Amino acid sequence: MKYLLISNHRKEHTTVMAEQTADWLQAQAIECDIDDGREEAYTQRYDVMIVLGGDGTMLRAARRYGQCNTPILGVNLGTVGSMSNIQASELLQYLPRVIAGQFTLEHRLMLAVRVFEDEKLISEFQCLNEAVIKATGARMLSFSVQIDNSRAYPFSGDGIMVATPTGSSAYSLSAGGPLLDPSILALVITPLAPNTMSWKPLVLNPDRRVRLRPLSCEEAVLCLDGQICLLSDQQRWVEIARAEQLLPLIKLKEKPFLKTINSRLRPFEG
Repeated sequence: MKYLLISNHRKEHTTVMAEQTADWLQAQAIECDIDDGREEAYTQRYDVMIVLGGDGTMLRAARRYGQCNTPILGVNLGTVGSMSNIQASELLQYLPRVIAGQFTLEHRLMLAVRVFEDEKLISEFQCLNEAVIKATGARMLSFSVQIDNSRAYPFSGDGIMVATPTGSSAYSLSAGGPLLDPSILALVITPLAPNTMSWKPLVLNPDRRVRLRPLSCEEAVLCLDGQICLLSDQQRWVEIARAEQLLPLIKLKEKPFLKTINSRLRPFEG
């Protein structure tokens, strides 16, 4: 068996835990690699990936390895840890069950984001939470929004977001979008400060394709999960759809969605 441990080199405690976990696994005759974010993504095949960190580390792991269809266990060493299934203090307790395959999988929808120049594909990415096009300055953006091959509608505002059910509890929720159960399959379009009140958040069938074409903008930025930012211009447009692969997250214990959300939205209450 071969495992990949994913940590964050900027946070020493995750690096230390990755090394300790690797030593424990190797004592069980399991090979290990560690991806701490400083090098390119590994291309080998792994039986299990273990993410040691918070939601940011999980988002990076999903973007890097979401297409591999390898089970991923989230171990929370961060602040929120809404995508992690167990806490760091529980890892050694649950690792024997992971090795024995005694777990279920919860599949999460991811986004495939393609950037075109005219009709030429110039770059392609995946993300787990959301893809956002927004202004870099004080002026509004204007672009057309097209769903599949239907009529395109003009939009003016600070920006527009396409989110997954997992991402519906993050930036999209802060921007007034709906809260979705992360286990369902759907897309969410959330406008950012639209110029007209006719633009409201919209939940779509997951097989829709959303095309965003600039009409008038000095400079815009495309952000994926808030961690990758790419400058866009008027000659480029973006297509956002569901990714081919669902992200398989290991579930070792029940973590009710409503309980998790309630603890996040009411963090200062006893």
